[in-house]
Amino acid sequence: MVHSKFVTDTEIRRQINLGLADVYDKLVQARGDHYFRVELPATTVALDPLVGLPVTFYKLLGIDVAVGGRNFQAEPMTWHRRNDFQFQVGWATGAPVFYEPEGANLRFWPTPGAAHPLTIWYVPYFVDLENEEDLFDGVNGFEEYAVLSAAIWCVNKQDGDPTALLLERNRIEKRIQRMSKTRDQGNATRPRNVRRSHRTDRDLVDLRYWR
Repeated sequence: MVHSKFVTDTEIRRQINLGLADVYDKLVQARGDHYFRVELPATTVALDPLVGLPVTFYKLLGIDVAVGGRNFQAEPMTWHRRNDFQFQVGWATGAPVFYEPEGANLRFWPTPGAAHPLTIWYVPYFVDLENEEDLFDGVNGFEEYAVLSAAIWCVNKQDGDPTALLLERNRIEKRIQRMSKTRDQGNATRPRNVRRSHRTDRDLVDLRYWR
């Protein structure tokens, strides 16, 4: 379709960006968040349970908090525990801190009683390519998925047969799926025991989950 006026450069650029956003999601889902992970330092405000998320925020990977000179990982808040900390203020060394995304913010339980350094690990959202020099890291040639998606759209608009292009795009999608199973051979899935480091009215419990 070179020199064809049936589709415009603007339309093709839009389809390329839609395809790149799609392959970006597939790579993140396929344990590829390490390729796009961003580290953001932040600080809590005393007596304020909310900390703002970056404008580029897409998916949260984890939060490290610093209390008493020690760094540890905050835990996701479960909804049924939302009232457990209503009369508790302040973070103590060794006591767990819980978080939950809330709109454009993170909400913490219990409410911090002082300024504590945080490290927010997240995946930013995909940003459209706009200029000729803009680049997208397809990791291992996976950006071809977007090229094929745009080509399929062009063929469909012309009432053509995109079967060959669909087969090729499916081949790349299967490669991404295979990659997800072998992304980190040194950190295979295994059971791990975690013991809560404080006592509540529910007593100390053992939590077992799959990493």
